[in-house]
Amino acid sequence: MEVFDGTDWVLVLEQSATVGAWGAPDHKVIDVTDYANDAMQVRFHYDDDGLWAWYWGIDNVSITNVAPVVPRSFETYKIFLDGTLLGEVTEEEYQHGGFGETLVDGEVYTTGVAAVFTTGQSATAEFTWLYVACENYDAPTAFTAEQTIGNT
Repeated sequence: MEVFDGTDWVLVLEQSATVGAWGAPDHKVIDVTDYANDAMQVRFHYDDDGLWAWYWGIDNVSITNVAPVVPRSFETYKIFLDGTLLGEVTEEEYQHGGFGETLVDGEVYTTGVAAVFTTGQSATAEFTWLYVACENYDAPTAFTAEQTIGNT
């Protein structure tokens, strides 16, 4: 097997003996990263020295460009209100009003949050909610609870 390095063909695999068998193929992974270039090509060559000797099989060739793993670090959360970016925070909790937005009692809003990492931004997670001002919230006057221990 040869690869074109942009200037010359370079031999990267040569086999002169039988390897593998029809029911037990010889799987090869050949790293050609050192030869990567915009004009890169791969070619296979079989030479039986003019003997018409048996056969040669190549199947399922895959050439991939695997990007290196880049560590990802958290930077900020972007906070949206009704599709408008309010600002960015690093805390895991945000209470509306922190960016000066004024909420109207009885109005329905949509809040969005997107995490920003060193490798890019996540999709925005959104939720819709109804704002009720504290002075208009009818808090429960009594609570009841039952504690259950074990499986019932």
